[in-house]
Amino acid sequence: MARIVYRLGNTVELAVADDGRAVLHAQAPPGTWTATLDPVVWPRLESALAGSGFPFVAVREARPGFVPVSLEREPGGRVVTDERSARGGRLAPVLELLDELAAAVRGGAGSLPPAVAYGHVARTGSGRGEPGAAAFGEFRGRPACVVGGEDGTLRVYAVPGGEPLTVPIPAGTAVRAVALRRGLAACAGDDGVVRLWNLGSGRLEAARTGHAGPVRALACHDGAVFSAGGGVHAWDTASGHAYGPLDRDGGAVCVVEAAGGRAVAVAGAEGAVRLVDPATGRTLRALDGALGPGAVLAAGPSGALAGGGRGGVVRVWDAATGALVHDLRGDGASVVGLAFTVLDGRPALASCALDGSVTVRDLGGGERAAAWRVGGAWPTGLAAALVGGRAALVTSGEALRVWRPDGTPVRELAVPCTSVTAGGGRLAAGSPDGAVRVWDLETGTLLAEASSDDGAVTALAFDGVGRAGAGVEPDGTASAGPAEGGGGPGGPRLVCGTAGGAVRVHDGVLRAAAVLTPHAGQVLALAFCGGMLASGGVDGSVRLWDPGTGVPLRRLSGRDGGVAALAAGRVEGREVLVSAGYGREVRVWDPLTGELLLALPDAHPGPVYALAVGSSGGRPLIASGGLDGAVLLWDARSGEAAGVLECGPAMVVSLRFAGDVLLAGRHDGVVRRWRLPGGEPLTASRVGWTPLALSPDGYAAGLQGLATLPG
Repeated sequence: MARIVYRLGNTVELAVADDGRAVLHAQAPPGTWTATLDPVVWPRLESALAGSGFPFVAVREARPGFVPVSLEREPGGRVVTDERSARGGRLAPVLELLDELAAAVRGGAGSLPPAVAYGHVARTGSGRGEPGAAAFGEFRGRPACVVGGEDGTLRVYAVPGGEPLTVPIPAGTAVRAVALRRGLAACAGDDGVVRLWNLGSGRLEAARTGHAGPVRALACHDGAVFSAGGGVHAWDTASGHAYGPLDRDGGAVCVVEAAGGRAVAVAGAEGAVRLVDPATGRTLRALDGALGPGAVLAAGPSGALAGGGRGGVVRVWDAATGALVHDLRGDGASVVGLAFTVLDGRPALASCALDGSVTVRDLGGGERAAAWRVGGAWPTGLAAALVGGRAALVTSGEALRVWRPDGTPVRELAVPCTSVTAGGGRLAAGSPDGAVRVWDLETGTLLAEASSDDGAVTALAFDGVGRAGAGVEPDGTASAGPAEGGGGPGGPRLVCGTAGGAVRVHDGVLRAAAVLTPHAGQVLALAFCGGMLASGGVDGSVRLWDPGTGVPLRRLSGRDGGVAALAAGRVEGREVLVSAGYGREVRVWDPLTGELLLALPDAHPGPVYALAVGSSGGRPLIASGGLDGAVLLWDARSGEAAGVLECGPAMVVSLRFAGDVLLAGRHDGVVRRWRLPGGEPLTASRVGWTPLALSPDGYAAGLQGLATLPG
């Protein structure tokens, strides 16, 4: 067995074997991921290596102060250099491909289509050891603390005394973050769900779940958005309320005409397809013929439903009866897109595969009617369109290309795209850098453009344009289909799904109207702030919620690296929220407006796990601590450094201001105090367990309960 091993410093190690097996070890956030790569990947990786001159490519030796890079083929040779030299030389295309494959193995998304990797297994952690979180607050008018751990249970203790105030509450997941305010406890952890509990009644007030990874597909119908990616969820675009999930592991979704109305077609993780009632979530029918991992779906005229998947298989069902109409075996490459169209006046189905091939089949007998290659490295999607009143197809990938269904080129837009959709005379595409663009289909004129920091745009759908199966009539003529509403100034709403697991709704000129989804992956930090609940997770984002309903209100960031710490406070009468984590940058926000007030890049050499907001001598301060064991102080108005406090060899996991005194809790159970502003050391005490939270009046809370700090 041959394999290629890529190492980037001590942060990334990716091993890819010629049988498709891939293993990724990473540090930010920490974890190990395994997946199987599509058979087209290995030959392309070998071709990129050969094109670079590997292993005889001339490179610099790894230089001190630069991140080392190792690239090895077993058997075949090895090259060791530094990142700057590698990315500026002939190895650059190889490293770019390996970086994209690492994102795909992790279950994320870059410029590669989802079909590249499947069968993901993740073993991840927060970087702070075992799960566990604690927070101080109030319950029934008295000081209290809430603690949660790996057993998925919340416990509430009186302060002082430590006696339990409630029965243990099942949190539903290993807990990594908690917050407490006036009897309302928020908790979150490994399953990515933010839960809000009324401690007085023991009632779960809200539980907001979302996608555990990139959004792979979107569909819109009657004011609702259906999104797929590690589960299928449904959202009301007007209120932001979630209903569902409709499926626990689905990766594809579309709305199709079925008996008695419309149904939502869902493809599960292994490609099993079923029809679901959009109102109740009840399964209406299971369809024969699984498509395999990474399946795609498309709705057609008169209840036709098409699915494509692993190995190039394409199947067509009658959604009204569940009958399998066509079972079209592929020739190896996985399908990345499907679209119903018209060719020579007859209904047809087009499919685009990972090897760049487009195939158009007659829907009458299933015969191949046209075939061509799109060009470029990795096609990412396919959409049906109308140009000049005639049927057309649009492929996305290295560029946007418009074709007639017989393969005749119409237009090319030199924009790299990870997703595409068309409708209402418009063409929309999402890019690896998070940008979304909309063009006029007839002229190719760019109508609107918007950017985002939530990662690649992995799925798109126009809301309220056409109907299920629009684009082809039963008699074989092309049609745009009647509008269902949902438009607005400048055109119809556009719904975007991202690599960060977010589902955004944009108006006709691409202004963001709503972000419907919570975090993708673990939630590591929670804080009540300005009447809202803030959360931070491994997806790199900070989200704000209505604590009464659980409805998302605002998204504040989407940086590389997860958010592991949050703190709320007031600076000169203004509510602020501070965030930090694996990206090592400390950021200060106005939670009411979403304005970024301060950004302190590279505040620490490693991850930041603890934050606090306070003051000393009338000067507002921010304290930050993490893996390096140091506590840094910053002026909360200017961002200027205000001091460095050495906390010792263990990582800092909790911080708290108590007037002119700062407390810091270390992972090894030591709590240190300093007097500010000079940083005079006061005491160092050991509580015997990790102090996950500290109170200003001298208490520490951890998985073992409550402790009184001496002095």
